[in-house]
This record gives sequence, C-alpha cells and structure tokens, in this order.
Amino acid sequence: MCRRSSPRTGAHANRTLTGGAPRARGSPGARPASEGNLALTRPRIRVITAAATDVGRRRSGNEDSYASWAAENDAAAHAGDHLLVVCDGMGGSNAGEVASRMAADTVVREFTAAPPADTAQALSHAIQVANQEIWEHSRSQQDLNGMGTTCTAVALKGDQVMVAHVGDSRAYLVRAHRARQITSDHSLVAQLVARNQLSPEEARSDPRRNVVTRSVGVGPEIEVDVVSVGEPLKSGDTLVVCSDGLHGQMSDDEIAGFAMGESLPEACSDLIELANARGGPDNITVAMMRVERDAAPAGNPIGRWLRSLTGRGDA
Repeated sequence: MCRRSSPRTGAHANRTLTGGAPRARGSPGARPASEGNLALTRPRIRVITAAATDVGRRRSGNEDSYASWAAENDAAAHAGDHLLVVCDGMGGSNAGEVASRMAADTVVREFTAAPPADTAQALSHAIQVANQEIWEHSRSQQDLNGMGTTCTAVALKGDQVMVAHVGDSRAYLVRAHRARQITSDHSLVAQLVARNQLSPEEARSDPRRNVVTRSVGVGPEIEVDVVSVGEPLKSGDTLVVCSDGLHGQMSDDEIAGFAMGESLPEACSDLIELANARGGPDNITVAMMRVERDAAPAGNPIGRWLRSLTGRGDA
C-alpha cells in the first residue's frame, strides 16, 4: 500500500510484524496479530512508520510529497519489506508539486515490481525511471518545463537498510539518542563545507543553501547515490527521512531527541511544529520508521543443561 502526502498537514502511523509468517497490518495504535508458536522459536520484528507534511509559514503551496509502502503478504517476492520516500519538488507554477508526486509514486511502483534479489539495484532503477518519466512529462507541457525534485528512498529488508537519494532531502539513523546522517547532500553549500569554504553552522544560514547540484527530472539521465547502513538495525532504531524544510531549521541532536519519543506520529508533528516556530521558510516533510524486536525466548533450561554436557552450548 502506498500513502502520499496532501498539501495540508497530515500524520499517519502503520505497524507491521515480521518473523516468518504473513505479517499483520494494523491501524494507528493497533497491536500486531499473534503468530502462535512462531514466537517460541525466533524473535519477531515490529516495524512502525509515521509521516507528516506541512506547507510551512512562507509558501503558498506544498511541493513536498512522501510515500510509504509495506509488503503485506509474501515479503520474499519483493526487493524489500518496507519503503519510505520523501521528495521536495522545484519549478514554477505547480511544477514542483507535480514532479515530487510523480517521483514518489513512480519509486513505489517500480520498487514493488522489481525482482527481489538486489535491493540496491531496485532502488536505483526506481529513481532512474522516475527521472525519465518526469523529464519526458516536463517536455510535453510548457508550464512544467524545468521541473525537478529531490528524492530520498529508504528500504528495509529484514534488519538491513539501503538508501538511495538525489538532492538534499536527508536520511538519518537515530540510535541511543544520536542521529547519524546516512546521506550526503547534493547541494552547493555541502560542497563548500566539504572544501572548508563554509562551516556547517554558516551553511545553515547561507543564502545559497537551497541550491541543489543534482535533482530528479531536470535532464534525461541522473546519477543516483545508493548507500547501505552497513549493520543490522537494533531494537529501537529509528530511520528518519526529511526535506530540507525540516533539517535546515534544527540540529541533528534535536531531530534525534524527537525521534526517540514513544509516539512516531507525535514526533513527526512536533518536529514540524518546531520548524514552523523557527520561521517555517519552506515546506516541511518528515517520515519515520522504527524497528522493535521481541526478545528471543531463553529456551528450556533442561535442554541447555544437556547441551552443556555434550559440549554443544546454546548453539
């Protein structure tokens, strides 16, 4: 199922359950369905997602879009179990909104149809297709000429995370109250910071901070960065994907503080409220995905004693 943003502020949360059996999908606040005896044999992974978007304080329209998707039945048939996409559109008239919505929808469509073997390739291909379709569409209508969008897509397969992105919408891994930025901004100020011509603090207020060096749909081809988190997610880890309307108004530590809260929908809403309180100069979008693991059962103590006698330990 794909969920897409609307121009008004909105928040939603989904909870799904993995662990070898078909996963239960619930409404906000619903508890996962029981998996019977499977819970006695291996730990389960709960995945909770939430997202929200807002026009901000200074824009007349919302050119951000987001999408979320979860494999509800045969997860093995897909390149991933869960997908979050955030896009920040640009262009005259309503072109930015068109570009971001096209990108979000196309990435979900292409990713869910991709072969299951290669998550990285599925993400990269999905954004490449979005780029081609937006480029061709922009050439068909004069008022859409030059439209483009950032695109950051986070895929979860089991406990492994893959991120593909173009532009300056970011992905973070929040763990133990610290936010680790997974993506690298494709922006002018990011280049200047890398060259030590600007400090990170100066970059936050630099008038060129909205200039991106790479975007989806502005040309017939695009280079997509694909990054692996490189380690399994731990219980309580939260992935945050956001447009620059959010990360440009606060520190990484502030993002982590909200993302560690108990309620992801509240965290999304509170982050948007803070960005607006600081001026809300741009559209604001944030999406989150949290992994929660049930503890593996300790097992039969007699069985552990017998295995210790034979030298097999707890393996």
